[in-house]
Amino acid sequence: MNSLVFQPLPFELKLDYLRLSRTEHVGSIGFFYLLKRFGSPKEALKKLPAIITRKDTRIPSIEEISREILLHEKKGFQLISYFQPEYPSALRELRDPPPFLSTYGDLNLLQEKGVGMVGSRSASQASEVFVHKLVLGLKAEGYPIISGLARGIDTWVHQACLENNVPTIAVVAGGLGNVYPLENKQLYETIGQKGLVLSEDPLGSVPQASLFPKRNRIISGLSWAVAVIEAGVKSGALLTAKYGAEQGRTVFAAPGHPLDLRCKGSNQLLKEGALFLESAQDIIQERFQQRPAPNTLFSAHEDGDEYEIDEPSSDLCPQADLFQQLQQALSFIPTSIPEIALHLKASELQVRNALVEMELNGQVIRYPGDCVMAPAQEFA
Repeated sequence: MNSLVFQPLPFELKLDYLRLSRTEHVGSIGFFYLLKRFGSPKEALKKLPAIITRKDTRIPSIEEISREILLHEKKGFQLISYFQPEYPSALRELRDPPPFLSTYGDLNLLQEKGVGMVGSRSASQASEVFVHKLVLGLKAEGYPIISGLARGIDTWVHQACLENNVPTIAVVAGGLGNVYPLENKQLYETIGQKGLVLSEDPLGSVPQASLFPKRNRIISGLSWAVAVIEAGVKSGALLTAKYGAEQGRTVFAAPGHPLDLRCKGSNQLLKEGALFLESAQDIIQERFQQRPAPNTLFSAHEDGDEYEIDEPSSDLCPQADLFQQLQQALSFIPTSIPEIALHLKASELQVRNALVEMELNGQVIRYPGDCVMAPAQEFA
């Protein structure tokens, strides 16, 4: 099968896509839903005010988005759209691929799935030694090693890669240039020069707690395997592993002492079926036993100068009474979307599309694991 041929997006089209993706409360799932429903970003932007009733929703101006595009160029960053060839095919497999990626460094590193390595911010020195051995053992494989630039395991992963000339990608929360933690500023710059730093957040956005789960799904999404080195029961590394399992990635966990609280989360992963990680050879041997990748959620291709979107389904516009049924079905406990569809005896596609519109209007909150829940104020 011949691969699709892409061309860089025309400036005006890129502008419309970015305006839509940067609109408050839209999110990645909402972005692709609106494109499917209305056929183009320009039409979606026209119809959006009639859909969203939230008073705090703001659609960025053309001038504001133009400045963001130009600021990327001024700082030497690349702004990559889902509809461009540089966009990683690994992220196209996700249910919620980022519409745009801000990148700093070598875009060639996005062309092959790598290995995600994550763990505790307060990890043990033994784990630092283990991380360096893993990285060195994977060097000959040539694929990038991906982490999140956080303290502890993430920092050691990136440092080990740079010291051993192993390609590395740092996925960060917040806009490029807003380094967190601040002590990793030099590490950030070095990765940008020798590897790749990327974020899905707008330039200027400050790192905050709500952005890290989104960051974690990209770490796992870019990987064919996710390795958790050391993680407590509330570690964000466990969320990365959870996303990885949902995305069809292979999850590894290094065993830790049962009395060490820093290892309780990673040990739990082993109980739940993660593969035992003792050396780089464990990862290498698993390389050719991967499950087929899930189908892409959304496809686009070039036809002359037109960028075409898959034809909207007849299920795209949910029935009016479905919204009321969903409001009654939701609770403060996260519930699986397929379970909701089964309970309501409704099409899963209809349920998902109705939930997008409810999310745009602040009536539902998404939760990791393809779950949703009602906003807290609904139960006040």
